[in-house]
Amino acid sequence: MKFVLLIFTLLEKLSECRQEYTPYGRLIESNKLFHHKKVSASRSIHKARGDNKKKSRYYRPPRQRKNENQEGGRRGPRGMPGPPGPPGTCPENVCRAAVEPQFSNLLKEIATQLENENLQSTPARIAFTVGLSDKNFTRVNSKPTTVVYDRVILNQSTGEAGFGRGGYSPISGAFVAPVEGIYHFTVTALQNEKRKQVFVVLTKQPEDVALCSITSQGNYQSSSCSAFVRLKVGEFVQVELLRGVLLGHPYLFNTFSGSYYGD
Repeated sequence: MKFVLLIFTLLEKLSECRQEYTPYGRLIESNKLFHHKKVSASRSIHKARGDNKKKSRYYRPPRQRKNENQEGGRRGPRGMPGPPGPPGTCPENVCRAAVEPQFSNLLKEIATQLENENLQSTPARIAFTVGLSDKNFTRVNSKPTTVVYDRVILNQSTGEAGFGRGGYSPISGAFVAPVEGIYHFTVTALQNEKRKQVFVVLTKQPEDVALCSITSQGNYQSSSCSAFVRLKVGEFVQVELLRGVLLGHPYLFNTFSGSYYGD
């Protein structure tokens, strides 16, 4: 037990000695008889002058607390902010040359935006969806016939076509473009009879151009097709039945829909 206490005592003395100068170091430091050499941020080497023997002693400078300044006092609390200074001055010619171009450009941008907003009309909102829900549809006199869908779910259009307001017509079965632009159309078809084929085509009129087609040869087979097309005001798109019979059902197995994509 005494041996353990002796070891602790020696360790405490060694720690105290490390924090202070050695006797030789105190002598050299008091007489300023040393050469100072910085080794690192926390250690320096002092070499004695006028001594034939090369003796060196390590010196560790005392640590300073972060909240103390060089004089040893504590840093006080932060003061209140001072009053605002006087407004700055700028020569008239310098300020005008710097501000006027930016201000005039901003006014031009605002005027251009207002003109564009006034020139642009309300964006077109055109969409429709129709289907066969009441009875089957078949060809007339065994010739290609425009399919007329009896159930109109949505038929919204803006603008005026060349011969009346555009949109889907439940009388003719055609969709008339109320404004010029790109449109997207989708057609679904389901054959009614098991042994008869169905052939449906989506056409653009009056050029009579086929956009997409559907053929069904299975038992109550369902098919679909879609297409993008650019239409002018007054041009129209319709679904033509070339062969077979389309099934009319409340579940709307046969539909025709389209919408305005953009200019």
